[in-house]
Amino acid sequence: MLALAAGPALAGASVVRSAAEADAVVRIAMPREMPEGTTFRGVVIAAPGSSAYAPDFLLTTDRNVLATGPILPGLAVRFTGSPPQAVWTAAGDTNTGRYGVSAAFIDDIDGDGAPDVAVGVFGLGIVSLVSGASGAPLGDLTTTPTEFASFGFSLATVRGPDGDQRLLVSSPGPGVARGYATDDLGAPPTLFTLGDGPTPSFAQWLANLGDINGDGYDDFVATEPDFTFGAYVFSGQTGEIIRTHLVRNLSVNRSAAAAGDLDGDGVGDVLVAGANRLRAYSGATGEAIFNLRFDDTDALRSALSVGDVTGDGVPDFVMAEPLAPGAPGAPGTAGAPGPDGALNVGRVTLYCGRTRTPIVAYVGGSAFDAFGASMDVMGASPEAPTALLVRAFRSTGGVEGNGAYAFVFRLPTPCPGDATFDGAVGFADIALVLSQMGQQGALTGDLNADGVVDFQDLSIVLGAFGTTCD
Repeated sequence: MLALAAGPALAGASVVRSAAEADAVVRIAMPREMPEGTTFRGVVIAAPGSSAYAPDFLLTTDRNVLATGPILPGLAVRFTGSPPQAVWTAAGDTNTGRYGVSAAFIDDIDGDGAPDVAVGVFGLGIVSLVSGASGAPLGDLTTTPTEFASFGFSLATVRGPDGDQRLLVSSPGPGVARGYATDDLGAPPTLFTLGDGPTPSFAQWLANLGDINGDGYDDFVATEPDFTFGAYVFSGQTGEIIRTHLVRNLSVNRSAAAAGDLDGDGVGDVLVAGANRLRAYSGATGEAIFNLRFDDTDALRSALSVGDVTGDGVPDFVMAEPLAPGAPGAPGTAGAPGPDGALNVGRVTLYCGRTRTPIVAYVGGSAFDAFGASMDVMGASPEAPTALLVRAFRSTGGVEGNGAYAFVFRLPTPCPGDATFDGAVGFADIALVLSQMGQQGALTGDLNADGVVDFQDLSIVLGAFGTTCD
C-alpha cells in the first residue's frame, strides 16, 4: 500500500530521503473490508505510553456513506502488542450517526486503572464513552441533537494545574467548543462552554497547545476554515480568546497544532496548516516565525510536531497532504497525476524545524488512499517521540483490500555527521556538505548550527565517517 516517496513536497526543495514500504514497522488493516469506492473518515491516535517498540493505538472509521450497497456503522478498534493485534472493537449502534469521526484517550472514568476512550458521533450530537480496557460502553455525552448535531466533530484534552483533565468537544454548526471535566463524565455531566465561535464553521479542528500564557492551564486552538480563515487561540482556564491568526482570502486554515518551542523563548508555539501554506506563530507574541508556501493546493493539509528528531535543539514537524497525487511505485511523479489516474494518494513529509527543509517523505501506494488524513506520534513523551503513526482512510481495492489502514514508522535517530538522515555517515553526507560549502543560513549541511556551512561541518562528517546510526 506504500510506495517510494516521489518528488519534492516544498517548491524549490527536495526531500533528502524517500521512504519505502519496508520502513513501516507496523502495517495494520481495519478488520472489516469496505466496498470499492467507499468514502469513509476517521482517525488514528496513540495510547498513552505507546512507542514503536510497544505499539498501542486506536483506529476508527465512520459509517459507509455510499448511496448504494450496505450502510455499515462506524467502528473503533484498539490495537496493542508487538506485532499489534486487535484487542477490542466498539461499533456505533445506529446507521444515521457517523460514529468514529473523532476520538481521544481520556483519563480513567470506570475505575479499572486504565485510560478510557471518547468517540465522536457526528450527526447525532453524541460523544460515546467506552472502556479503554475492553471497549465496553460507559455512556454518552449528549446535547440537544437538533441544536448541536455536529457535536463531537473534533475532540481534544487539556489539563489544569491540579492535573485534572478536561475533554473539549467541538460543535461546528453553532460555532461553539464545549468542555467537560473528566471527573464529571458521569451521566449527565455538567456542560460548560469554552470559546464561543465567530461563525457557523468555527471549531472544525481542536488541539491542545500546552500552557502558553503561564497560568498553569493548558491552552488550546480552534480553527475556522470557511469564513474568517482563522486559527483562534483560547485560554484553557477562562475560555476567552488570547489571540487570533487571520489570513483572509489566501488559504483555508483547516488545522492547527502545538509546534513546540521553535523560537527558543521558552514558550510553545503554534502550527497552522492551510490549503497551500504552513505557518508557525509565536505562542508568546503571536508574531510569525515562518510561512511556507506550496505550489499545490490541499484542503486537508495538516501538521504535527514530532519533537527534536534531528538533535539540533529545535523541534521538528511533519506535514500531511492527504490529497497529494502520484503514480504508485513510480518515484519522481508525485507532483502530478500518474498515467493510471492516481489521485489523492497522499503524502507525509518530515521537516527539519531549524532549516524548514524536507528530510524524509512517506507516500501512499494507491489512488484515493488519502494517506496522512490522520496522524499522531508515539513515544515516551510528545517532546521525545519514537515513531510516527499514520492513517489512510480510503482504498481502491487490489490485493490489499478496501478499508482503513494504520502505519507506524520509526523516526530518524539523531546521529552526528548524518546530514542526509539516511541512517549512516558516508559519501552522501560529504557531498551534501560540499554542495552547501560557504553558504549561510538555516541549511541541512550546517551540522554545528553556527549559521554557515564550512570546514568545521565537514570535519564532523569525516570524524564520524562509516558510522551506522542506531
